[in-house]
Amino acid sequence: MTKASVLRVLIYAGLLSLVVLAVSGQLSLPWGQTSVTSTPSPFAGPAHELPRLSDTQRQQLLALARASLLDAMTGTGQSDAAIQPVLADAEHRVYVVAWHQRQRIASAWAHGKSLTQNVLSAAEKAARLADTTQLSRAATADELDIHLHVMGRDRPMTGGGYIHGLHGLSVMAEATANYYGAYAVEANLSEEKLLQVIDGSLISAGSTESAISRYYYRVDHFSGAGSEVVKYAMGNTFSADAVVNHDDYRALGNRAQQWLLASQKPSGDFRYLYLPARDRWPASRDNVLRQLMASRTLAELASEQPALLAAHRDNLNYMFTHWYWESNGEGYIVFRDKSKLGAMAMALRTLVYSPFYEEYAEQARALVNGILSLDAGRQGFRAWYIEPDYAFDEQRLLTFYSGEALLALAEYAQRADDAPVLARTVALQDVYLQRYVDDLEENYYPAYVPWHVQSLRALYALTGDERYPAAVFTLTDKLLELLDSGASHPQYRGRFYNPETPQYGSPHASSDAVYMEGVAHALHTAHQQGDDLRVSLYSDALRMALSNLDNLQYRGERMYFVPCRDCVEGALRVSVANNRVRVDSTQHAVDAFLKIDALLNDGVFSLQ
Repeated sequence: MTKASVLRVLIYAGLLSLVVLAVSGQLSLPWGQTSVTSTPSPFAGPAHELPRLSDTQRQQLLALARASLLDAMTGTGQSDAAIQPVLADAEHRVYVVAWHQRQRIASAWAHGKSLTQNVLSAAEKAARLADTTQLSRAATADELDIHLHVMGRDRPMTGGGYIHGLHGLSVMAEATANYYGAYAVEANLSEEKLLQVIDGSLISAGSTESAISRYYYRVDHFSGAGSEVVKYAMGNTFSADAVVNHDDYRALGNRAQQWLLASQKPSGDFRYLYLPARDRWPASRDNVLRQLMASRTLAELASEQPALLAAHRDNLNYMFTHWYWESNGEGYIVFRDKSKLGAMAMALRTLVYSPFYEEYAEQARALVNGILSLDAGRQGFRAWYIEPDYAFDEQRLLTFYSGEALLALAEYAQRADDAPVLARTVALQDVYLQRYVDDLEENYYPAYVPWHVQSLRALYALTGDERYPAAVFTLTDKLLELLDSGASHPQYRGRFYNPETPQYGSPHASSDAVYMEGVAHALHTAHQQGDDLRVSLYSDALRMALSNLDNLQYRGERMYFVPCRDCVEGALRVSVANNRVRVDSTQHAVDAFLKIDALLNDGVFSLQ
């Protein structure tokens, strides 16, 4: 087909907007629906079990969808030549989705007697309803990216087993609403939002009084051109292998570091949060503590890379212009009329790592004074230098802030050779040894583990106190109870999350990365202590955790739905089912990679 004929095909195309649903739990039916039925789905039989397609068959289906989409309006029948008997007897529903420059421009689903015919029907339907201008532009530039979603056997939602973002959902009433699983990731819709979408779909279809049935199904999601077939799960390409080889690891770390450096704004601070589904960096969303974590990372990188000195200087200027305050010799960080211990600690760590430390020695000492002013003796730290005007759980906050502050003080004591500060730090660490290690079962919360592992290691290097490595092992052994082996679902392999303990927080790349950093430090301690069993245990855990970060990184085909590739390439998305990018997720990953680099260079750790 010539470009001119393709253009003629596309001039008549209209738009079908596609929605995908992922739900776990009860459907909300705000229009008064009261009856839920368990009527068997017409797509629940063995004939609808997800087929095992070969890559050759996938290529044939993709070629058929493309040909059918492009000549559906001409009536020339040119797509007939592309028809091949691909699983001719299979009855699977299929979605055909066309993308152009990471925008979904045409989509439809169909069902019938054969998979081949369903692809034809869905593509023809998508072409009839597609947006004329967008399709014309895509065809002229030969930039149509075709995705197919073969839909598997319906299974009742009441039986459990549904995974957000992985499975599609079919809801049947007077009308049927079908939703393939990846849209939950592409549009970054939470389960609650997706419920609202399907509620609205059925309302608009007039299904306001009929009984409903709801099902989920597996999806075979793939795309590609020519001989290349790309297979997705949750809108991502996954490797189920726990091993990341040397070249892949270097590329992973380099991409993450480049994204972090590119996220610095001309003003000197960092862009905080990107929403791919909206193509926005919301200015109202920011967090000074996480900003300063990135500042500390930049300070360490600048100490090794002279080309980054100017960027680091700009960042310090921003910090001292906008956030740093000093009163009566006490330095503190103010953001939105509050000053938190953790932010003060990260500001101090930034200066300790800075190649300009000598220029800021007075401010560093003032921050030490500010942090120590929050020393409440046997009660440990107080969480706020300037408290907010709302209620807060101080002990919960201190599971983060206490270790950050202890680490900052220990690092300062070492750099400044300050014995009095070291003594105060040891006394405060004793409080948390009792609270978080001796009384672990009563007070355990995993967020404190990586920070206290690092503060304990820093203090051990300064004091040689053998209680510290023992505490590192106690905390790390407990943390590894959260590590997901991927036994139930490969997409979760290496994350630090156990659904049986939801009180410890939701899955998040930021926590995954900082936990991985803590394990890397614990591995170093095990090596120093000659604990071969833990060296092996922690090495295996570190490789598994590393594979998770590798799977969360935006790159290549994983960016098919992201409007701004430069905004995400190299960054980590928040989780397998959340496509957002936040600066601290990638910053924590870079910190972990810096520690892993040192372990690799010293022969303490291997990737194999």
